[in-house]
Amino acid sequence: MRTRSSPPRSRFLPRRGTWPRFRTRKTPTRTRFCLSVSHSARRSAPFVSSRPGSICAPLSGLDTSAIMNASPVFDDCTSPRPRPLRRSTSATASPDAFAVISAKTKRAYFKPMHLRTTGRLRLYNLFAACMCGPSTRHWVNGVGTIGVILASSTFLLERDIMRLGEMLMLVAFLAALPTAWRFLRTNPAFWLFAAWVGAMILSNSLAIAHTDIPTDHNIWNAARHWSRLGWIPLMAWLIAGRLGVVRAVLLGYTAAWFVFTLPEVSPDLLRAGLQGSRLDFGTGNPHRAALPFMITTVILAFLARDCVGSLQQGVTLFTARLGLWALALGFSTFGLFSAQGVGPLGGAVAACLIGLVVLWQHLTHGQGWSRKLRAFSIGAGSLTILIVSLVIVFKPAMESRVSSWSGGLTELSEGAIQTPTGSVGARYYLWTFAAEHWADRPVLGYGTETARSMISASDLPTRSFSHLHNSWLELLFSTGIAGTTIMVALFAHISYKIFQSTRTRRVPKRYGTLYFALLAAFILANIGESYIVFNHFWPHMALITAGFYSIALFGEPRRDQNAHHSSHSAHDAAAESC
Repeated sequence: MRTRSSPPRSRFLPRRGTWPRFRTRKTPTRTRFCLSVSHSARRSAPFVSSRPGSICAPLSGLDTSAIMNASPVFDDCTSPRPRPLRRSTSATASPDAFAVISAKTKRAYFKPMHLRTTGRLRLYNLFAACMCGPSTRHWVNGVGTIGVILASSTFLLERDIMRLGEMLMLVAFLAALPTAWRFLRTNPAFWLFAAWVGAMILSNSLAIAHTDIPTDHNIWNAARHWSRLGWIPLMAWLIAGRLGVVRAVLLGYTAAWFVFTLPEVSPDLLRAGLQGSRLDFGTGNPHRAALPFMITTVILAFLARDCVGSLQQGVTLFTARLGLWALALGFSTFGLFSAQGVGPLGGAVAACLIGLVVLWQHLTHGQGWSRKLRAFSIGAGSLTILIVSLVIVFKPAMESRVSSWSGGLTELSEGAIQTPTGSVGARYYLWTFAAEHWADRPVLGYGTETARSMISASDLPTRSFSHLHNSWLELLFSTGIAGTTIMVALFAHISYKIFQSTRTRRVPKRYGTLYFALLAAFILANIGESYIVFNHFWPHMALITAGFYSIALFGEPRRDQNAHHSSHSAHDAAAESC
């Protein structure tokens, strides 16, 4: 029941491990705030109004344990401006309602709430999102969040920044080791990673002990890079199901890749790309540029709603964000086609098909077959127009790759490889070489990245190549059936958790679809190229899986939202942000 007395001032100390968040409602005179709590606290507080999450009465008779165990957020408030919070002298007030709040704590945590600009409000909310997390100490959550964002979004831009992010994640992990261990000891992904490390150590040790296997490279340094698979459970724990952090990681990765490649762009480079030249965008190898462009294209296409926003923000801001998103998507698509990576291009097409199928099912859910067929026809027609437009624009580039592959396939069908170093000929010799040698050590393999030493020591016409041009074949060759089985089990577990969480609405549907689209694209892109020997393969794998896996583990069920009529309660907004 709502009383007529003035509400308390919105200065309430959250429980340990949480941080207050603010949401504003602009009025002609000022911006107003009101404290919001979870549904469990509202049930135990009889004075809470019928509006979800709003406290609009004094703290008389308040069950403070319910409030202290709630996750407070700040939401719109229709009540008058709150008065300063004072210790109640009423006989009905709880005598220990404010005993838990010391004067020092008030000075440390309570800040003025009457903000006048939404800019400062957004900065505070960003700070609050970083302070939320798995630990009860805010600085640990902040350090871990910053480390996750730096490590998973800047590894293509600057290696030193990525290492700084790794160090920050390690500091947060060690500072909250008991809490982290309680999570990791029951997490299947962590134990699969431990088994993966054990399989690598055993495989490398046997390879070094075997004198017939050349190990000219640093086999243990390669194993150190491969051990970044452990980022997945660690980052999943540090993210703690915060959708805002996952969004920041994905969009931060996109922004960092654009910062790396945009200085290379010039009118001459654009003209060369449209005329069919293969561009590397400053990476030294077009294949190194094709994979990031594929991932950024998929991210921008699936997170269009997050990048653009809604019309409620104002027509000017909406138009500006829409134009910026369109430019980013256009540049990413140009880079994908100009790099001329067949695997990444096929992966992007597969991801778009997955997205269109899920979108069609979502928009036509509960409708008749006539409307479903109509929507399918419209979608298929739009996709055909888009594909034809891209073929026309990038016709020289596509003709160059098609002629290269078609010539090699013709030679292969005739049984005589005339160009052994071509796209098809090189892969034929390398894959045949890997299959013949793998049969001698099928269980544990030859050790991490030993293929490069064995290829250079062979009499193959392709001995100048340093990898097998297939990441999954390289994985099987290096770690054998044991390591490959562990990897498959890890991704099967993660995919199953995300699929189940998407069905129960723990993971938003567009994010669940984005995960499976990125996973399918990543698998296809690595069939024709050995990205696994590049240092950015394992950070990419963590980028694709860790955030979505974290939401699946820690997220709370969300309301089913229609694509055209999305309304968020205060509790939903807090769950998405923090």
